[in-house]
Amino acid sequence: MKEAFLILLILLIPAVSFSESPTQEYQSIQKKILAGKNKLNEAIEKEKIAVKDLSNVKQELNKINKSVEALKNQTTALKNDIYNSRSKLSSISTTLSEQRNQLKKKIQILQKLSDSANRSFILISTDDFYKIQRVNRYLSVIVENEFNQISNYSKTYNGLKNKEKIVRDTLTLQNTEFLRLKKTEENLLKLKHEKESLLLASKEEQAQYQEQLNELEATSKKLKDLIGSSENNSSAKNNNVRYTGKGFSKARGHLIWPVSGEVAIPYGSQDDPRFKSPIFRNGIFIKSETDENVKAIYNGKVVFADQFRGLGNVVIINHGEGYHTVYANLNKISINNGDNVTEKDIIGKAGVPEPINAPGIYFEVRFKGKPINPTRWLSKGNAP
Repeated sequence: MKEAFLILLILLIPAVSFSESPTQEYQSIQKKILAGKNKLNEAIEKEKIAVKDLSNVKQELNKINKSVEALKNQTTALKNDIYNSRSKLSSISTTLSEQRNQLKKKIQILQKLSDSANRSFILISTDDFYKIQRVNRYLSVIVENEFNQISNYSKTYNGLKNKEKIVRDTLTLQNTEFLRLKKTEENLLKLKHEKESLLLASKEEQAQYQEQLNELEATSKKLKDLIGSSENNSSAKNNNVRYTGKGFSKARGHLIWPVSGEVAIPYGSQDDPRFKSPIFRNGIFIKSETDENVKAIYNGKVVFADQFRGLGNVVIINHGEGYHTVYANLNKISINNGDNVTEKDIIGKAGVPEPINAPGIYFEVRFKGKPINPTRWLSKGNAP
């Protein structure tokens, strides 16, 4: 069982290379755990920076919002001033027009009285003459007062016109400032969205690294237990994993496909969409029909037939000469650990793994624990 378990460990942790002993494998995993913790700490630091940056952006947005509100209130007040000034200007303009008309009439009366007094000077008595003069003086005083009033109204009118111009100029400046603040607010909102996205990405990154760490630590514990068990039973031989069959190496390029379908995920180096970093895939995912029969590609002995975390139902077959094949994500296992199988024997049925959400199996070929490209071993004539 130790041999099969080591293969599963390498499957679960593609970055860990094959070691000759469980102890070396355990040490390698400890290094991966330490590296994973460092990455997790880096992600936590990124989150702290993102939270601080987001807080600063929110404070700036708060200031901008207050400035915009204050500017809106000032603009409203200025518009009210303009409205009131226009009302006053309209009222003063009407009053000025009326007073000018009245003054014009009174001046005309004075002129007539003056002309009349000059023409009647010889005919009228002294008393009448003085009466005319008094009336003339009274009218002159009234005209002068009204003229002063008109002059004052004119000054007020001109003052209001100047005030309106100043208010309008101020309003123009405030509109410019308002547009500037709105543009700043727009930029800050974009920045806020970016910081929120960074924060979310940082949290997701932490969760992913934590998940990796949990898997590494669980594997480390299993491997540690395995080392202890191995040391206690170092002299015992496990007949379930020993197989002396030959011929697998000569069958390269002529082996049957475990299921009919297409290769949805190829073997080799690819970019991981979750961690945005290059990873090396040790096998291929063959997309097939749901519950399609999965067949052994060559004669051998089943060294593992059970569930394994992260891989679902798994079957590992030892074909001798250091070669193994791995069939993972099975919906059902049809054979038992220790069974001898021949080519085309049904070992289970294809499942639907969650990360892919498509029916099929994950398949590997390994030589002395190291993954090799499965498509180079499978028959091109029978290729899906």
